[in-house]
Amino acid sequence: MSSFHMPSITNPVQNMIRLFLIICLLPLSLLPATAKGDTLYYNIAHAINHSQYIDWATQEGANAIEADLRFTNDGMVDKFQHGTPCECSFIPLVGGRLFWKETGICGHMIREKPTFVPDRATGASETIRSSKDACMVHETAQGYLNTLASHPSPIALFIVDSKVGASVAKNDTAKSTAGRNVIAALVTQLFDKNYKGKVIVSVDKTEHKAYIRAAAAAAAGTKYANRIYFSFDDTDRPGPSSSLLWFVKQNPVDATIELLNSYAKGKAVYGNGITANAFVVGGFTDTFKRSVSAERNGDVRLNYIWTLDSRSSMQDYLALGVRGIMTNNPGTMLEALQPYVAPGKGGRLARPEDPL
Repeated sequence: MSSFHMPSITNPVQNMIRLFLIICLLPLSLLPATAKGDTLYYNIAHAINHSQYIDWATQEGANAIEADLRFTNDGMVDKFQHGTPCECSFIPLVGGRLFWKETGICGHMIREKPTFVPDRATGASETIRSSKDACMVHETAQGYLNTLASHPSPIALFIVDSKVGASVAKNDTAKSTAGRNVIAALVTQLFDKNYKGKVIVSVDKTEHKAYIRAAAAAAAGTKYANRIYFSFDDTDRPGPSSSLLWFVKQNPVDATIELLNSYAKGKAVYGNGITANAFVVGGFTDTFKRSVSAERNGDVRLNYIWTLDSRSSMQDYLALGVRGIMTNNPGTMLEALQPYVAPGKGGRLARPEDPL
């Protein structure tokens, strides 16, 4: 693979302000609630696919971690890895400009901590030399989950982004096997190892519903059933044409939530979004207005959007009532949260023992 050096684009003054906010606000947001009914927020670090980078995420203010789980063709749990393309990929344009901005986690991986060990059993290390290498960072599922379980930071939530379509055979038997196996791995390698938080098992499309159905059934038979939730990232953004169709068919947001509740009543989580580097006209405002309403009605336990790196975008969705923001820059999210988690505002970062 070719390698190249990318200069830092982080402003030192912004770094100082961010550090000040982390020092001042994070302890306040983790104080015991002064009254029932506090709004609980999730600062979700996106694509942390090797456990050594959990330190960076939590130091930046994250209280939740997201990683991408891959399987073997027959549905065995394999490793955490995003793959290419990812938000560490940079596309050079005319004049040397880059189409995608460097994110916080990518800069940390490429320049500050480029060497990692994918499998503790072998001890062999690999080195990140390019943005493409950063997309391919990986770790065995067992090693990753064990480290997450023993991490000293108060990690309230772990989101498993299940890469079923990219790694499992295209039949319901293999997908169902993967669903059962992901729960088995979470039980033996995470929860049984003293992890205190919650888990969301997510998959991108409802065409992989056999995976979620099997995972939900397997989770229901464990002693950790009340700490495992499920999500599809499948709903199209409402627009003029789709709005017209709602007169003759079910709203796609409602359909997704209903399907999740049919597999695991009371364990539905709604997630939606798009890459942080894509410009989306209109965003997901109408989608999340509907799903936030569903949360208030008790049909959804949590809403989260991915992937937001702009503070203004984070603030827009926080104002809608979205409690989970997935980001490549948790420090920016902590800044955006300030009006919600400051003393007397009625909100705080969720802790592991909190309900979702």
